Amino acid sequence: MQITSKNIWPTQIWECKLSLDQKFNLNLWEDICKINTSSASTDFNLFEHQGQYIQTLKEKLIETANVVLFDLDKEIKSISRGWVNFNSVGASAQPHSHFVNLVGVYYISSPENGGDLCLIDPSPGTRISGKDKTGNTGYFIKPTSSTLVLFPGLINHFVTQNNSNEPRISVAINFVIGDKHGENYEHNNKDISS
Repeated sequence: MQITSKNIWPTQIWECKLSLDQKFNLNLWEDICKINTSSASTDFNLFEHQGQYIQTLKEKLIETANVVLFDLDKEIKSISRGWVNFNSVGASAQPHSHFVNLVGVYYISSPENGGDLCLIDPSPGTRISGKDKTGNTGYFIKPTSSTLVLFPGLINHFVTQNNSNEPRISVAINFVIGDKHGENYEHNNKDISS
């Protein structure tokens, strides 16, 4: 008997350690805390605010995403939305996805045992190979401060419980990508891996 196994639809993700230090992250957090969010809606976009460190982060995020998309002949056209996730002790995030082509998570503060990001394998066939303790087949990422994780927006993902004594603070980003030659893919269009 001869059996051949092939991985024909891999899902590409990127973990990028940015050259932003703890001092930068503290200044970024100060910029964020200056924003009046009392009237914030679900359309809140962090990157519409002109704080120096917020705008520097935006530039770094676009620069880094463009590096990883280079071989795919794609580029970042804009950031459609960015927001802050402040997860206090005991907090977690339920499985969800984003209806954009590329999602990013930048970690401002990520304490030990602060909760892992889990990307759930989208391939139904992998369900037969076993499940992890959460009942999902997934890839767990232990976040570290100043790290940017990029992945396709339609990948279901969640964050495990923060079991530390400190908050986990991250910035979520929805990117608009397009061909280097001009075509934009806003929502639910072509997958970045095509």
